[in-house]
Amino acid sequence: MGIIKAAYDSARGVISDQWLDVVEPKTINDQTLFSRGVKATKGKDKSTPTVITDGSVIRVPENMVMLLVDGGKIIDYSAEPGYYKVENSAAPSLFNGDLEGAVLETYERFKFGGMTSQKQEVFYINLIEISGIRFGTTTPIQYFDNFYNAEMFLRMHGTYSVKVFDPLLFYRNVVSKSADSFSVTNFYDQYHNEFMVALSSSVNKYSVDGERVSFLTSKGTALSSMMKEFLAENWRDLRGIDVVSVAIANLSYDDRSQKIINSRNRGASIGGAVKALFGASQGSNAIKKAKEDVKLDKILKKGEAKWACPKCKTKNTGKFCSNCGERTTTLGREYSSCVKCEASIDVTDNIPKFCPECGEPFEG
Repeated sequence: MGIIKAAYDSARGVISDQWLDVVEPKTINDQTLFSRGVKATKGKDKSTPTVITDGSVIRVPENMVMLLVDGGKIIDYSAEPGYYKVENSAAPSLFNGDLEGAVLETYERFKFGGMTSQKQEVFYINLIEISGIRFGTTTPIQYFDNFYNAEMFLRMHGTYSVKVFDPLLFYRNVVSKSADSFSVTNFYDQYHNEFMVALSSSVNKYSVDGERVSFLTSKGTALSSMMKEFLAENWRDLRGIDVVSVAIANLSYDDRSQKIINSRNRGASIGGAVKALFGASQGSNAIKKAKEDVKLDKILKKGEAKWACPKCKTKNTGKFCSNCGERTTTLGREYSSCVKCEASIDVTDNIPKFCPECGEPFEG
C-alpha cells in the first residue's frame, strides 16, 4: 500500500468530480502539533470518522507531514503539500519534502505505531515552530556570582518555542494514538519539568563560566543552544523535537540576593564619586602649587627674597632652607634684613622706617 500524487485541475480548483471526500486535518493551528485526519465531505463538517480505503484522496497542507497508517504500521508519508491518492497496490512513495534524510532512517527503524490492526488512518504533524510556550521557576535557581562573590537565588520567567524535526519519532513516542489532537498544553503538561531541569543546568553552567547573573537576560540565543545539548537525549533523539529559542522576559532575586546587589552597586557609586572628588582636589592643589612656584621663581631671580626658616631660623633666599632643608612657607612674599640685628622683615606690602626688632632706621 502507498500513495501517489493526485491530478489537480488548477483552472477549476478541484482534483476530480468523482472524489467527493478528501481527508484533511481535524484541528490545526499555531498551537497544535498533531491532529487526526477526518473526511471533509462537501457540505458537511469535518466530523466523519476516517477509515481510509483504496482510492481515498488525502490533502497535505503547507508545513505539515501526513502519515498513512495501516494496522499499526506506518505505510507511507508525505511532507510535500498537495493531494495524494491511496493505492493499495502501490509501493510506499515516501514524499520526503524538506525533511532531513534522518527521517528515512527512522522510517526503516520504526514502522509500527501501536495502532489496532486492520484499521487504516491518517495523522498530521505540524512542522512549523510552535512559539509562546510559557515557563517560570517555582523555586529559586541557585547561582554563584563571582562579581558579587556570593551565592544568589533567582527566579526566571519567559517563553520558549519548539519544533518537530522528525515527525515519525514524534508520532511514535509522544502522541497518544487514540487522541484527536496534541497541543501546546499537552506538551507543557508532559515535558515542562524536563525543560526546567535543562534550564537550571544551563544557567548553572554560566555560573561555572564566571558570567555575571545580570547578563543572563541577554543570553537567549546561547541559552537555546545549550539547552538543546541538555535535552538532546530525551527530546531530539527520543521524541524528534528541538528547542528553537528561549526568551527570558523577567529575572528577579530573593530579598537576600537583592540586598547584596544593592549594597555592591551603592558602594561602587560612592567609590566613584570619592575618586572623582579626590582627583579634582589633587588637580586643584597641583595647579595652585605650580602658580606659587612660578611667583617664587620670579622673586628669587631678583635676589630680593629673604626668609627665616620656621624650623631652624636660618636666613634663606632659595626655595628650601640651606641648613635643614625645610621648604619655604612664605611663597610669593618679599623680605629684607635689618643691617644691625639682621631680623627678617616682610617688605611685600610696605617698607617700615625702623626695624621692628631693634628700632634701627630701616633702609629696605
